[in-house]
Parts: sequence; C-alpha cells; structure tokens
Amino acid sequence: MQLLPFGPVRADVLESAQFVFYYIGEGIRHYHPQLFFKHRGMEKRFEDMKPEMGAVLAERVSGSAACTRAGRTATRWNRAAKTEVPRRAQALRVLLAELERLYNHLHYLGHLCHATTLKVGEAQVSISRNSPSR
Repeated sequence: MQLLPFGPVRADVLESAQFVFYYIGEGIRHYHPQLFFKHRGMEKRFEDMKPEMGAVLAERVSGSAACTRAGRTATRWNRAAKTEVPRRAQALRVLLAELERLYNHLHYLGHLCHATTLKVGEAQVSISRNSPSR
C-alpha cells in the first residue's frame, strides 16, 4: 500500500485541510482528512477582554459570519450578566443572522456554479447577491 499526502489545501474561505490517501494501484483503500489547519486559538483572546472589544473581535473572527458571531457573543454576555434582552432586540438578532445565512448560501451556490462552469447560474447568483433590495 502506498501513501499520497495532498495539501494542506487553502482554497477560498473554506477550512484548510490535508488529505492523506492510502492506495494500491489506482484503488484508494483508505482516506484520512486532517482538518483545522486554520485554528487560531481565538477562545484565549477573549479571556479578560472588555465586552466592547470582545464584540469587535467577534465580528472580525470570520467575515462571512460577522453578524451572527457578534449576536451570539452579545447573547452570552446577556446570560452571564443575567440581563433580559428586549423582544425587539431578540427578533433583530434572529432576522440579521438569517439574512447573513441566506447571503452566504448564495455565495457558495455562486462558487459552485463557477467551479462547474455554469456561467448562467453564476451570473444569476451574482445578480441576486449584489442587487439592491426592492
């Protein structure tokens, strides 16, 4: 059995990974993914941080989920401080997180269309992502 290490692969915004294939001839007998090459130890950076700076850091951890991360961080602080969040604020957090999720789904759909040379699909997704709301 032979070994073929492939990576680490750092593609787009997806998690970096290394893939190790064990093969005989052209048949792959075993596959071992090694993920988390981008682990940055962010949990440690939040320790002893003031809430205002923690919110800024939470938004910057991942650009594709800035709103969701900041909202979840605020929710954790609310729970830790045992403060009640107004219903309107709760609803806005959910709404903004869902809008961000939909935007990210459109991004990955466009990326998939681009990778598979579906130019019409890629153009349609690009228009949907970048058009102003009506």
